[in-house]
Formats: sequence, C-alpha cells, structure tokens
Amino acid sequence: MSREFRLPDLGEGVMEGQILRVLVSEGDHVTEDQPLLEVETDKASVEIPSPHTGIVLGVHITEQQIVNVGDLLVTFDGGSAAIPSNVEVKPTTTVATSVATSMASHGTRTKPASPAVRKLARELGVDLQTVNGSGPGGRVTRADLEAASGTVERATARSAVKRAPASASVKEPSGTPDNDNWGPIVREPLTRARKAIAEAMVRSASTIPHATDTDDADVTDLDKLRRGYQGLDKPNRKLSILPFVIRATGLALRKHPIFNASYDAVNEQIVHHRYISIAIGVHTDRGLIAPVLRNAEKLTIPQIADELAVVAERARTTSFEVNDTRGG
Repeated sequence: MSREFRLPDLGEGVMEGQILRVLVSEGDHVTEDQPLLEVETDKASVEIPSPHTGIVLGVHITEQQIVNVGDLLVTFDGGSAAIPSNVEVKPTTTVATSVATSMASHGTRTKPASPAVRKLARELGVDLQTVNGSGPGGRVTRADLEAASGTVERATARSAVKRAPASASVKEPSGTPDNDNWGPIVREPLTRARKAIAEAMVRSASTIPHATDTDDADVTDLDKLRRGYQGLDKPNRKLSILPFVIRATGLALRKHPIFNASYDAVNEQIVHHRYISIAIGVHTDRGLIAPVLRNAEKLTIPQIADELAVVAERARTTSFEVNDTRGG
C-alpha cells in the first residue's frame, strides 16, 4: 500500500504555487524532513520537506508547473508493501545519508525546524542536530541558527570580501537575449513573487502618499576636479557638474543592471537593457523636453559635456526628431 503526499496548506491564504525545483526522482530513498521540492508562491519561495522515510514510487509534478493546495506531489512506498518491479531503487542521496548519519549518532529523530531554517543550515554548513532550539517543542529558529553559526559565518564573510575581485558585485541578468529599437536587451520571465511585488507597487503609486527626501552633499572636491577639466582641449567648453553626475549614473547602472530594467506588463517579463541611455530634462519655451544621451557609460566627461550641448541646442531650437526623446 502506497502513501500519497499532497501539497500542504502554505498559510496566509496562499492556495497555489509554482514548482521551481524537484529535488527527488522515482526510486530515490528519502528520509523524513529531507527536502522534496521547492515551491514559489506570491509571497516567498519555500522548500517542502518529506513527511516520510521511504522509497519514492512516483513524482507527479514537473518544474514550472502550477499546483494547488491538495494536489498530489509524490507517492511513497507504504513501508511493508512490496516495491513495484518497474521502480528502480536508487542509492540513498547525499542529503539523506547526512541526515541518517546525524540521526544515528544522536539516537533521535531530526530536530524540528522550518524548511527555510533547514535551507539556511545547509548553506552555512551547520548540523541542526547540534543546535539547541528555543522554539516550541525544541524547534530550531533562525535566531538559534545564526547564534550557533555567527563566528563561522563572520569569518567566512571576511574571507570572501578579501578574495572577491572588484567585478564580483556585478550581477549579470539572466534570461533570453533580444533587441529592441535602441539596442540589446535580455528578457527575464517574472517569478510569481516578483509579479505580486510589481502589482503591489503599481497599486501603491495611486493609493499611497509619496514623499521626497532631499539631502545636501559637499561637492568641493568634485568642483576642483571640474575646474581641472576646464579648457583641457576646448577652451570654450562649458563644463558644469551635470556631466559628472551623468558619468557616475552610467557607471552605477552598469554595475547594478537591475536598476536599468523595465517592466513589460503585457508579457509579464523584466526587460534588462544592455545599453545605457539617459534622458536629460531641458527647459525650452515649449516646456520641458527630455532628449536622450545614448550609451552614456561609454562617454568621457568632456564627451558627455559636448553631447549635452548638442542635444540641449536641438531641444531649444526644435530641431530634434521624436526618436531623440525615446528609449531613455
């Protein structure tokens, strides 16, 4: 007789989720609390642990599939029942081995902990059996785990900072390469959580009062740098602070590409722009015009100043084209 495992209640009114990863396959030997799969809901990504120790007879879901609470996920052997001849029993997985070893050495069942805490413990390389749980029934909390691993985690972090190259902080976008009218882009499908976040942010734009914070900065050194550029190759060039701000913005967007992305609501995608084009507000007799400075991160400070003079003159003399104000 087999045992069925269905998607449990994920809490807080969440009734469905998307399968991100299936961590077991037919024939695997798993232990109680071993992660079976990872599910993403509108609120978070969680690992679903196994409720049984036994052999996986069937996996009834696939990655990227949408599942509802109560849907059949995995079927296990019933303990005493014979395993069907068409199911190949595979060796115990590494995770199962470590859990089983831990259980044997401590002579008890695994420590109770949430899937998120178990995942963090694996990432930190901490054996949950050695952590004293302060939660109900001895449940190990995140605070317990952080307290137990604090010394090791801080040492590891310091070591990583020393080893990390300067470019390590640049996260390349993942997705499908494409092009729009202005240059190369990468299209990344929205996860369920990010879709929910996007919808909430759109609602907040019209339902929540917004505030603007203004801070002062000492630009004495920057002004000295600006004066040093003045007249290097063009004595008549007008060099303000703005080219330095544009240059810094371009470099920051290249280092943090997610800030150079847009939301495609129709296709439910994040569009990462591989080009950096910055719109510049120019006051004219017809109102505010915003011509675009293209590939700004590739320009030097003097080149930005020269381009600014050109686009500003075109805006004021209405000699620009519509495309000059698009793609920023």
